Amino acid sequence: MKRILLLWLAVSLLAGCSLLPGGEPAAAPVSALPGGAFLTDEAAIRAETVSLIRQARTTIWIEQFIFSDAELLALLIEKAQAGVEIRLLLDQWQTANQPTIETLKNNNISVQYYPAQKGQYQRVRCMLTDGGAALVYSSDWLENPPPLRRLAVRLEGEAAWELARNFAADWKYTTTLALELPPDVEAPDDHITLNTGAALRQSVLNQIEGASREILAESIQISQEDVLNALIAARQRGCLVRLILNPDVVDSTPNSLERLRAAGVEIRLFRAAAGETAETIDYTFAVFDGQSLIVAASAWSHAAFVINHEIALTIPSPAGAEKMQALFASDWENGAPWPSAPPDEQQSGVSRAVR
Repeated sequence: MKRILLLWLAVSLLAGCSLLPGGEPAAAPVSALPGGAFLTDEAAIRAETVSLIRQARTTIWIEQFIFSDAELLALLIEKAQAGVEIRLLLDQWQTANQPTIETLKNNNISVQYYPAQKGQYQRVRCMLTDGGAALVYSSDWLENPPPLRRLAVRLEGEAAWELARNFAADWKYTTTLALELPPDVEAPDDHITLNTGAALRQSVLNQIEGASREILAESIQISQEDVLNALIAARQRGCLVRLILNPDVVDSTPNSLERLRAAGVEIRLFRAAAGETAETIDYTFAVFDGQSLIVAASAWSHAAFVINHEIALTIPSPAGAEKMQALFASDWENGAPWPSAPPDEQQSGVSRAVR
């Protein structure tokens, strides 16, 4: 009898079955992150950034690709003079970072170039204050930013502390000096997963492969081979797959576009709404079955998944999915069909995409 029971347990675990009474699968975790945590207005992102810096009492930790914003630089110096510990990691290949680093070091603020391997860029963009509040950005802190649609996500709880632990690991990798973090933090588990390195690519694949109804993605570019295959497979199993991409992909990744189109994936090119100054998007987000999201600053490309130092968030938040799905619906309505679509498709709106 014991042998039979052990055999049943082994088969159940290998099959991924739940051991809950009645054989019901365990419910997937759901994040309580609200829709308001997703910021797509440039003024709102800046206001939240300034607010977090001003409220900081102990620490401000920052990673950026490029930092040339004079106002934010002056605000950090002010906080450092008030006794707040400030640490920054920047990309070593961007010449715009050099005067920023000189100014920071002249004010005794600890700043380092992230140690890039050959051909690698430091493209993590985030800020943490006092360990418990964070912003993850799609864009840089620039003095004269180009006309881009930006995205930032405000984090608290366990996700913010996970970001702090990630920064501490990057800091130690850069300087060999360990940062002090509390061993145990009593923060609510918001069920948000921080993905870096190979985990970023695998998380994207897992979400695509787990979708059963629809995938709505808005991205700088989608060109990674296994991601293209996964999107095509999702369409072939009956998922509605819609993509909004930056216009330059027509020239930069024509083969990827043709493969997706041939498989029945619907594609539109980003085109700003009337009155909006953005010419392109500066992020990637995807909504899966209206329940979960992946948010990143990078394209779904080989460089993002294999070469660069990148970060992405996997967020099982229905409220967040609803917020970003609404943005997708608006952008789909304004987008330019690719290739040119029949009139009935152009007039069909986005009812299927938001059902």
